[in-house]
Amino acid sequence: GGNVVNASPAADTIPALVVLNAQVTLTAKGTERTLPVTDLFAGPYTTIIDPREILTAISFDLLDNRWAFSFLKLARRKTWAISRINVAILARRQGETVEEIRISVGSSTPTPCRMTKTEAVLCGRAPSDVLIEEAGRLAAQEMVEKSGVRPSTVYKRPAVQGLVKKALRQALGTEH
Repeated sequence: GGNVVNASPAADTIPALVVLNAQVTLTAKGTERTLPVTDLFAGPYTTIIDPREILTAISFDLLDNRWAFSFLKLARRKTWAISRINVAILARRQGETVEEIRISVGSSTPTPCRMTKTEAVLCGRAPSDVLIEEAGRLAAQEMVEKSGVRPSTVYKRPAVQGLVKKALRQALGTEH
C-alpha cells in the first residue's frame, strides 16, 4: 500500500491497479470508505487521504482466462530502478476482435489515468500492425494532452509510443 499512498507518478503498481479497475479502502477510527484507485490521487505525490485515514485494502474483480495482461517499464537500470515510463495493458478478445482493452501509462501524466481515446480506437477491431502503430501514436498524443508539453516531452513521446506498441503486441498476442 505504501507504493500507492506515496502517489509517485513512477510507481509501478499504480498503472496495473488502474487497468484492473481497483478499489481502495481507507479506514479511520469508526469510518471506512471505498473508492476507485484513480480517485485517490490529487497530483504527483499528493492524495486525497485524510491524515486520520490509512489504506486498509486494495481490491479488484477476479479476471477469467479470456483476459491477457502486459506490463513494461523503461528505466535506467534493469533491477531496482525507478520507472522513467511504464505501461500496463489489460485486454480481452472475442475471436479476432478486441472486445475490451484498458491502457494506463505511468510516469507520464500528473495523476494516474487510462488512455481512453486509444482504448476506443482499439475496441471492436482486429489487431493489426497498422492498428497497433496508430494506437502507439495516439497514446503518445493522449499523454501530451493530459500532461502538457514539457521539456521531457521530446523523450517521452517516442518512448510512450514504443512501449505502448510493444505492450499491445504482448497483450493481444501479435508479437513477432
